[in-house]
Amino acid sequence: MSDCYTWPSRFLDLKHRIVSATTEERLTATWNDLLGELTTRTAQIAEAGPDFIPQVNFADLEKLTPEEIEAIRRKGSIVMRGVVKTQTASGWKTELDEFVKANPQAEGFPENDKQFFHLYWTRPQVQARAHPNVLKATAWLNNLYH
Repeated sequence: MSDCYTWPSRFLDLKHRIVSATTEERLTATWNDLLGELTTRTAQIAEAGPDFIPQVNFADLEKLTPEEIEAIRRKGSIVMRGVVKTQTASGWKTELDEFVKANPQAEGFPENDKQFFHLYWTRPQVQARAHPNVLKATAWLNNLYH
C-alpha cells in the first residue's frame, strides 16, 4: 500500500482557479511590505531603547491621557509600577521560594537548575492574583482591547 494519496484532478483544477497567476506577485509584494515595516519598527525600538515600552504608576491609571492609552494599546506592552507594596511582593516571593525548597519534586526547567516551575496554585500565587490592585490592573488592561 502506498503512503501517497493521489487526489482527483478536480482538486488541481480548483487550486488553479483559486491561485491566479498574480498570487505569487501579490504575496511577494505583501511580504516585502511586511519586511519594510519590521525594519522601520526595529529602528524605532532601537532608538528609543527601554523607553519604547510605556511605563506608568498604578496610582496614575485613571489620569492617563488618550494619547498615552493609545501608545499602550498600540505597543501591546506596559511596565506598571506600584501595583502592590514591595514588602508584600517580597513576602510572596519568599513564601514561594520556601514552597519550592520544601517540595523539590516540583516540576520545572531547566532540569539541572530549575528557574521556571509548573506551579500555579500555591498560597502566595493565589494571594497575588486575588489582590484588589492586581485585579484592578488586570481589568484596566483587559478593557484596553474590549
